[in-house]
Amino acid sequence: MSDYPDYERTSICSFLCEKDCSNVCCNGATLITIDEIKDFYEIFPIYIGFRKYSPLSKEHRAFLKNIGGEIDDYYIVGDFIAGNRFKKSCIALDEDHLCKLHKEGRKPLQCRIVPFCAIYPEDMQDIIFGQQRQTKFAKCEGYKEKAEVDTTVWKQGSFSEDSLRDAFFDFQRGLNKQSQFMKEILLSIYKENYFKDFMEGEGVLEMPIPVPILFNVLEDAGFSDKESLHFIISQAKICKKELIEDGNVENTVIEDWFNELNELISAYNEFVNKKSE
Repeated sequence: MSDYPDYERTSICSFLCEKDCSNVCCNGATLITIDEIKDFYEIFPIYIGFRKYSPLSKEHRAFLKNIGGEIDDYYIVGDFIAGNRFKKSCIALDEDHLCKLHKEGRKPLQCRIVPFCAIYPEDMQDIIFGQQRQTKFAKCEGYKEKAEVDTTVWKQGSFSEDSLRDAFFDFQRGLNKQSQFMKEILLSIYKENYFKDFMEGEGVLEMPIPVPILFNVLEDAGFSDKESLHFIISQAKICKKELIEDGNVENTVIEDWFNELNELISAYNEFVNKKSE
């Protein structure tokens, strides 16, 4: 979302998520914050993604500067990706093609705020709403006419639906909390050739969570030492399942993440064995 044509501003956004249309937005991956890792690490493979953003206002620039790194004419913001974006459907979809997590009342924040985006200010969400309608969610039937007041979710610069507003600002708080980790990763990769390719192209730069900061990330996410080990083992199992069951869906990041996790597990086992001798 680095380039925005001149979309007409609107004072009202009306939306109501429709059933049986999971193919539009419930594809292979979603975004989560550091505060959600503990809720979803046994369901999704979790790794890092960086995206480029251009500020739309002075306030937006200040927010992007706080959560990301400024390089060239862009702000680079990192987030946690949960799932495999190359897959056609989300792991969390049930046999009826509806979200199991929604049924359980624990859907990821990003999924709750569709078709809006927490990277942008609340008072500019009508721009995001219009852009999403023209592009990513062009086939979505959830968009309603302004006259359908019962489906109004954003009005005159603010969210008018409480649960949507709460999810939006919870996501922003998560972005702030994880920003130091993301900036640290940026400093370690910005001279790499693959990062230069990312800056010259479009899309997202994906990578495993770097091992040197992994345990600090997990600690800030609320994991104990024992739970951190369980995170590593669980993620390795999930990645292996992805690689075996969906071998035709190539995702080298998940493969790299699986290999790094296995090295950690081997190192831990070696340590335990030496300690018991």
